[in-house]
Amino acid sequence: NLSQKEKSSSWAITNNAQTSRVNFDLGLQYSFDYKENTKVTLGVVGGMKAGLTMHNSILVINSDNVIVEDKGIKNTKQYLPMFLGAGIGVKKGNKMSWGVDYKFQQWSKAVSASKDYWQYEDTHNVIAGFSFTPNATDIRHYLNRVTYQMGLNVSTSYISIKGYTPIEYSVTFGAIMPLRQTLNSSGRLTILAEYGKMGARKETFFREDFIKLSLGFTFAESWFVRHKF
Repeated sequence: NLSQKEKSSSWAITNNAQTSRVNFDLGLQYSFDYKENTKVTLGVVGGMKAGLTMHNSILVINSDNVIVEDKGIKNTKQYLPMFLGAGIGVKKGNKMSWGVDYKFQQWSKAVSASKDYWQYEDTHNVIAGFSFTPNATDIRHYLNRVTYQMGLNVSTSYISIKGYTPIEYSVTFGAIMPLRQTLNSSGRLTILAEYGKMGARKETFFREDFIKLSLGFTFAESWFVRHKF
């Protein structure tokens, strides 16, 4: 359900578009052991182009809050783009892991409302990540049990304005900190910091710089366990 509103001192106009559809994607994954204590996982995912019928309507309300017009208007066609993705992940014991994912979406086949000013473009997205745990079983040095993470994300926008397609870059650093464990429970604290930028300072465009901080807590507990001693 999409809604766009325009207001003035005399009118309030709301354009609505509604649609629904059941869609299916397909994915395959294969894992195998490579050398000693090393596991490799390969994966692919994809989805076909899917058509959507947008049921449009318009609502007009005057300054006295009286509905002047409320009716359906011409339906339009839109599409969910076809996409393909592939990735590889490598895990070496309980100490180190890394992975790379790539995804392509064919947004250029979608219907653009204003081809003179902006249009849809195919998107490309690359994500890479790395994690390292010095020694998960070290009971004497806490920092050795912490999992340190780093990630990189590069993606292009699905909208091109006057021939310029914004590109987003971001880098993430984080740590997974184990909490006190007991026989029936365990927990961990996840801290993430992300810095990125999108766009460029050129002509009428702008560049957005952003910083994101995330804090997560995970707690697991075993229930209905009957001890025999």
